Amino acid sequence: MNFDGYNPPSGELVSFSDESVSLNCDLLTESLFDEQSLLNFFDEQQQRDFKTRMIQEALVDHNLDALCGLGMSNFGFVNIAMRKECWVALLASQLRLDGGDTDGMAIDLSREHVDENQVQLDVKRSFPEVKDQNRKALLRKILESTIMRVLRKHRKLRYYQGYHDVVSVFVTVYIEGYGYHSSGQNDENLSLSDLTSRGEENHSIANLEEVSNSGSSASTELFEGEINAKDYIVEDKLFRCVEAFTLLYLRDFMMDSLDFPIDQLKIIPQMIKSQDKRLFKQLHLDKVEPFFAISSILTIFSHELKPSSNDSQIYQIFDHVIASQSMLVPLTMYSTLIMESKDTVLKEYAANATNFENTVDLVHGVMQNVLVSASYDEKAWRRILCMIRSRPIQDNSSKYKKMVNQCSVLTTTASGQKRNSSYGLKYVTDLLDREIEQNDKRKALQVRRKLRPQETKPFLRLVWYAHNHAIPFVCRLSLLIGVIALLVKLYRDGNARSWIPTAKYYARKFQNSYIAGLYQGSKIIWLDPLHELLKNSFVSKASQFYSSSTHH
Repeated sequence: MNFDGYNPPSGELVSFSDESVSLNCDLLTESLFDEQSLLNFFDEQQQRDFKTRMIQEALVDHNLDALCGLGMSNFGFVNIAMRKECWVALLASQLRLDGGDTDGMAIDLSREHVDENQVQLDVKRSFPEVKDQNRKALLRKILESTIMRVLRKHRKLRYYQGYHDVVSVFVTVYIEGYGYHSSGQNDENLSLSDLTSRGEENHSIANLEEVSNSGSSASTELFEGEINAKDYIVEDKLFRCVEAFTLLYLRDFMMDSLDFPIDQLKIIPQMIKSQDKRLFKQLHLDKVEPFFAISSILTIFSHELKPSSNDSQIYQIFDHVIASQSMLVPLTMYSTLIMESKDTVLKEYAANATNFENTVDLVHGVMQNVLVSASYDEKAWRRILCMIRSRPIQDNSSKYKKMVNQCSVLTTTASGQKRNSSYGLKYVTDLLDREIEQNDKRKALQVRRKLRPQETKPFLRLVWYAHNHAIPFVCRLSLLIGVIALLVKLYRDGNARSWIPTAKYYARKFQNSYIAGLYQGSKIIWLDPLHELLKNSFVSKASQFYSSSTHH
């Protein structure tokens, strides 16, 4: 990207001299703005002004490493004006749209995507916080246009409910408060690109500046209404950011099943276990699938936290995700939210223990009640952001590598292993193709096992389960005792034939047991070999709870 022509937004008055920002940006780190920094001798507004100048300096110098450090420190990218420049700088660098990536093929944006009906339904419910009806209608139109353009360009992506919440954050940054229409224009002329007539073009920042400097209005061939060149640049930046963020960060979620998102959710209990094993056991997180977190993770908290000002916490959350280039950040934030609400969660758990039939429903009910209310609390989010910035949890993706698919964003394009990593579009679309292939194989395997559950050998299923899951200690101990007992019996009898009937008996019992049906995907602990394993109704009720929560 070309930043030679970058001009700081007008109206940004700062109290520091130019000499105070002539520091080498390579020396800037997150600690410059932390709680122990010397900058805390200044008041908050002075800190914001100083950081704004640092961001401007990094943008002019095209110092993306410094931008990453600044985005992960206090105040994030400070304000909307700085945020829109930093986001497009980082995301355009992280996803390269090289000329050869499209293989010279023209992309037809006139053909509808299979999920467009659902997009339209979700867009109608968007921006509830906007009071002005004309403004709300414009924002919804821009939101729908942006989503449709992404889906039509990358047709293999599947829309999921909650994606519109994520895109709406970008829309509010790049459009909300921007002068999209001059005085005297009618509301019906406030429109964006016509997807049925606009060709797909990849514009560099240099080209956008060239359009901006030309001063000519956009052609009616490209737009339904007349929008000037600056408006076109804003729209193109918006799409550029949404496209890159979708392909690099949200790829796992944009399949035709929820298997990959659920894989990510299972990391949350492991994070809790590493911080507080007692809480992990008290909430039975080894037995309960964390469906209670699915809305927050799929939307990166944008469903709960709606932007109310330039300083809204949702913006700083996105700042941290983009600057760290890691989708482990939302998972870490959610586990931190649980730890912050630990006392309330345990209190509610004890108070409602007799109101639920089983532990699964109890944990889901308590988590929904406590964490949903906590996630709406911006003061709580300030504390969580402060904790993550002051004591960052290392994004060690290799620790959770076995819990997600090989092409997951957590191990490739949004692993956080190295900041500001750059990927070509062809490489990313190849990852998408491989993820789709793995997702299809996984679905086919699940269907085959449901139709013919005895087709797969129980022992092989147990090996597969042991390879991909952490078998509880009680279960491992029981299996070890059983193996030792068989070996002792074999040794005493001195004849292998004598224990074959016994082995067959236990094999049949295992084959009919719940743990043999590993395709059902729930980790229910084997509490006692002498008692029947927990019923499948636990899983079905959890699934019903998840379905009802997603509809809300």
